[in-house]
Order: sequence, then C-alpha cells, then structure tokens
Amino acid sequence: DEVADGDNEVVPHIRRRWEQSPHPYLFFNSDGVSMTFVGFNVEKNGNLVDQGGAVLEADIMSRRLVAGLRAQGVNLQENFDAWNRQQRLECLCKVLGQDRVQEVDDTYELTLDNVKKILAIQMRFRCGIPVVVMGETGCGKTRLIRFMCQLQAGAAA
Repeated sequence: DEVADGDNEVVPHIRRRWEQSPHPYLFFNSDGVSMTFVGFNVEKNGNLVDQGGAVLEADIMSRRLVAGLRAQGVNLQENFDAWNRQQRLECLCKVLGQDRVQEVDDTYELTLDNVKKILAIQMRFRCGIPVVVMGETGCGKTRLIRFMCQLQAGAAA
C-alpha cells in the first residue's frame, strides 16, 4: 500500500494489520533456564518458518546451532495447533512467571492468535513499554485482558 503525503509524493504505507503479519516469539522464561517458542519453527537447515511453512528468514541459525539446541532438548518445531488446552496454559504460565497452572476461565478460547496477543502484551510489560489495545467494539479486548489478569492473579492466589 502507498499513501500520498502533502507534497503529492507517494510514500510507502508501513502499517499492517495484525492478522496479515507473522508474530514469532522466543521468550526466556522466568525460571532463568528454559525458553518458549511460539508461532514459528526452525527447520534442520536453519531456516525460520511460520506455522504454515513459509520461510520468514533463511539461515537464521547454523545447522550446528540447531543440532546443538536439539541435543539439549530444545524443541524448535512446536506445533501450537496440536496442543491441548492444558499445554497452552502451561506455555502461558511459563512465560508469565507462574509456577502453578490453574484454569481461570474455561470458556475463553486459547487460540494461537489470542496467546500471541497475551505474549505481546507481556513482552511490552517486561520492557516497561506502555500498551494500547485497539479493536472494534465487541472483538474481545476486555476479555483478553481480563483472562490475562485472572491467569496471573489466579495462579498466585
């Protein structure tokens, strides 16, 4: 997309919708030892690919590093869509720094998109960056924030 500015010059429009962009996350969990990979896979050849198999970045890791990480038990090819609800909650709790996994709202759907949004908010919180949640009326902004807060408070209670 391109947009004309005040001088009738055409400048690239860099704003993209959330749904149109990949959102790979690598989190160092609060235990100080483990990592959580969500939204991408690293192939044996070192290419970073999204859940659909599209190459996001070629040769992001050397084959030696990939082999070394695998030998250490790091799973670089998690398939979030194959996870059950308990596994999804465990992933969130690890990143949020919760020792216990507790169901706080079994009616809230933990889709990959919802989990990535929660992780994006948490990542910004960790860095002290303000968060603005935008969306159409009724799209689930409040429910997402409420679930995230309940998960953090519920596991601590």
